Amino acid sequence: MADPNIPQVPLQDNFNLRNDALLLTRLQMGKVINGNAGTRCKIVFYGDSNFVGTNGAGDSNNYAVTSPAKWFMYWLNKFGCPAQQDNCFGMDGAASGTASADERIVFLGGASPAYGLTCIGGFVLVLNATGNGVAFTPITPATYDHVDIWYWDGYASTVNVYLNGSSTSTQTITGTGTGNMVCTTVAFTAQSITTISVIWASGTACISGIDFWNSVTPSVEVINGGISGAASNLLIPGATTGCNPWASLVLLAPTLVYSNFSNNDFNNQTYTPAQVTANYKSAAAAFQAASIEFWPIIAAPYISTYYPSETLQWIPLMHEMCLQNDLPLCNWTNRYGQNASLVGNPSNLHSPYYIYEDIGRRLATLLFFGG
Repeated sequence: MADPNIPQVPLQDNFNLRNDALLLTRLQMGKVINGNAGTRCKIVFYGDSNFVGTNGAGDSNNYAVTSPAKWFMYWLNKFGCPAQQDNCFGMDGAASGTASADERIVFLGGASPAYGLTCIGGFVLVLNATGNGVAFTPITPATYDHVDIWYWDGYASTVNVYLNGSSTSTQTITGTGTGNMVCTTVAFTAQSITTISVIWASGTACISGIDFWNSVTPSVEVINGGISGAASNLLIPGATTGCNPWASLVLLAPTLVYSNFSNNDFNNQTYTPAQVTANYKSAAAAFQAASIEFWPIIAAPYISTYYPSETLQWIPLMHEMCLQNDLPLCNWTNRYGQNASLVGNPSNLHSPYYIYEDIGRRLATLLFFGG
């Protein structure tokens, strides 16, 4: 039974999703499928812990492999579009003896996140002592010839990059203390990558992300940019300098951004429905100016049940905003509402893994085949 407190719509309400929408993303995907060397197509999932993949049913702590981004990547491959998620952004959820958001990441030598220094995906990891580092292991080894190392250049520093357990550094990266988000691309002979380690050498380094890619055989780079506890204010364009999610998102230069905020806005009474809509509108204008395509998603668990009045006000505002800004919108409040048949979880904050799988599959299907 659908929630009676909101206007009744089908379980899946895909609004303004024309087949001629998202032309830039579909063009880049076509180049990937065609094998055009040098193609970069980055698709970012930017939202709160439901995009991180925090599992409300407690089935797994390894959120990175149960998130919507992971399943989106899986289904693009099934449809014949090469895609990979051999990247990690945000270092607050690494495997360090506690619940892990990404068990592919391991902190080394006592390295720890800088809580409060937030980039896309979460906090940066501070390396400032002998042995400090981070190791990242792709889920399935694949062949790459480049890796982007992302960091906040807050201090003078040097780190060494090691591939596949080698004792010889592939490259030394030097920070100069500009105060900006920085990406250094490391090129190497194409090889199957099983692990990468970034190890402290001097100063204070603040690592925020690792992203593998192949310059000869491209694939869609699916990036989990979810931030636990985030609200829609992260959609408001901010400074492109310093350490902040907006600066790292703009520097990343994605082709397409999926966004799913609202749960923490309404749960914590942070923003009203009108303010949340205004935040999305601000992002839409900034993304358009930067030639980044934008696709809002309303798929937070149970907002129609726990926040019926806010949802009642918010949905028509979002429809109007998307129509005015020529944006697609997926409104799945009924599909994932408390009374929907797929839901068997009492949490009002997080979905079980099979909801995330459903979200990823539906988004991949709509993008690949059209609305």
